[in-house]
This record gives sequence, structure tokens and C-alpha cells, in this order.
Amino acid sequence: MKSKYLFPVWIFSAMLLVSCANINQTIYIQDVEVNGPMNPPPVPITKDKSPGTVTFSPKLTLNNTSEVIGNIGSGRYMNTIQDTLFPYGKKNLLWKIPKYSFGFDLDVAVSNSFAIAGGLNYSVIDQTKLIGGSLGIALFHEKNGSAIRFDVGILVQELYYDAKTIVETTVDPI
Repeated sequence: MKSKYLFPVWIFSAMLLVSCANINQTIYIQDVEVNGPMNPPPVPITKDKSPGTVTFSPKLTLNNTSEVIGNIGSGRYMNTIQDTLFPYGKKNLLWKIPKYSFGFDLDVAVSNSFAIAGGLNYSVIDQTKLIGGSLGIALFHEKNGSAIRFDVGILVQELYYDAKTIVETTVDPI
């Protein structure tokens, strides 16, 4: 009677031990190509702001530099075997910048020390239209020719990118 239950218990135990494993995955970014503008947040001037003051700031950016090359700073996958898909180099970021970008920023003073800020921008790169914008709030104070301003908000920008990665999977059975 004991042998009747011994075989199923043995099979269950074997399956449990075989199916347990520690799986660890590490993602390495090898090369990244980004297409889009570098969209810095606006820098509004805090001078003579009174409730209801609206500041409209159009902007036009013309770029002589069409690309920026750099390093993203994360660790790259290195192996003793030469990787022909991703040759090792110190620079693994290529950011293509559009020739022109234009848009506007708005700053609306709601009170003597509070404002709502926002803006939109538009650019084209490789016949792809890219739209971005910002929205935020600001606290400011001006007195005797000196001013201080604190802005907080979000900045959104469409970008197109191509990231080449390697995933290293390590399986350690029990």
C-alpha cells in the first residue's frame, strides 16, 4: 500500500525540483539613434507681473548642427567573442536634430505671485512631423528690482528612436 503512493510523490517531487530555477535577465543598450528636437523648457522673465498679465513668446530655432554624438553612459555588453552586430565604440548615441523648430510659450499671471505657463512647438525631421509642448505653474516674487521664480510642470516631446539592445539571460537551476 505504501508503494502505491510512493511513485506519485516521487514524480511530483522530481517535477517540483526540475521546474524551480532562478532566472536573471540583464538588458544592455548597445546603440541608440534619436530623431527629434532638443526641447528645453521656457525661461520666462518675471518683471512687472500683475494679475491678468499675459506674456506671449514666439520662438524659432535654426540649427547648424544636424546631429549630436555621445555616450548614454550605461554599461555595454562585452564578451570574449567579438560582436559583429554591435562593434565596441565609446560613442553609442546619435541624436539627429531638425534644421528648424518653431512654436510659442504663454505665461499668464493669475495673481501677484502665481502664474500658469504653457507652450507648443513643431518641427520636421526626415519628413516626419514632431509636436511637443509644456504645461506648468509658477510661484514668483518681485521687489526692488530683484525677482525670484520657481516653475514646476511637464514637458512633452515626440521623438522617434531606434534602440539596439542585447538581453543576457542567466538560468541557475536549483
